[in-house]
Amino acid sequence: IADGAGAAVASDPAVKATMAAQLIALSAEFYTLIPHNFGTKKPPIINNMELFGSEKALLQFYLRMGFEDMGVDDDKLTPIAGVMQFALPSSLKVAASEVCAVKDITSCTTKGAKMHKGKAGKPHTPMSPDLYGAILLYTSNAIYKQLNKALRDEDRRVVETYFPYLRMLFEACARLPQQRRTLWRGIGVDLYEQYKVGTTIIWWGVSSCTSDEKVAKTFMAGCGDGATLLTVETLTACDISEVSFFQNEAESILLPGTQLEVLSSKKVGKKSEISLREVGRVVN
Repeated sequence: IADGAGAAVASDPAVKATMAAQLIALSAEFYTLIPHNFGTKKPPIINNMELFGSEKALLQFYLRMGFEDMGVDDDKLTPIAGVMQFALPSSLKVAASEVCAVKDITSCTTKGAKMHKGKAGKPHTPMSPDLYGAILLYTSNAIYKQLNKALRDEDRRVVETYFPYLRMLFEACARLPQQRRTLWRGIGVDLYEQYKVGTTIIWWGVSSCTSDEKVAKTFMAGCGDGATLLTVETLTACDISEVSFFQNEAESILLPGTQLEVLSSKKVGKKSEISLREVGRVVN
């Protein structure tokens, strides 16, 4: 689809016709694989780079929100301390070059410079391009999978490599408004047996949620039987919807180690709906 969208601007009419047919077929296949809710509207053909970028960002968000390993044995992990004892790194390159490709860091700080000028996200304390870049590095999916895996490793020394980056991410989120708000998260697995009412669970990874309930429900509906819709009453959620390469997912994040009390749980057909409330954090 990416190649086709780029080639669709070719001047040769024959090339345009061939690519148009391919894009129609590829777009149809994409929409059968990736959950969308167009209602009665006809799904658009993905025939330009702007729409392709938006769809790619939606897919990346779904990966962060819905396919993240929830970890059956995560309650056996020990708290992580020491992140905020680090001095704030002088740049994102200093913080993340050991755990991420330099080209990804450069891309994020370049975009971060534009956000810095526009004061994206309405920070209550000034944000540098590198602090914006720390959030963008997560939303670009360049680091989140390896980072969250390290945060769940029983050997707590593994995650220490990420401490400089986490220090920047924590700082960036602290400078943006953190709000009491209700968020939603669609998950591609059934958590009914794992999340017992009255227990407290811990999300060790950086956790993506959405303030748009429809986004989470659409994702869950597309996952088939055994999916879960989580409703989360948060205290420290960081709205990063304006700090993303594309801003259609209404994304907020909860930082690593967020503790959540299970308030209610029910089965709706073959899917589960669970309500949670933020009660603390065990990474600092």
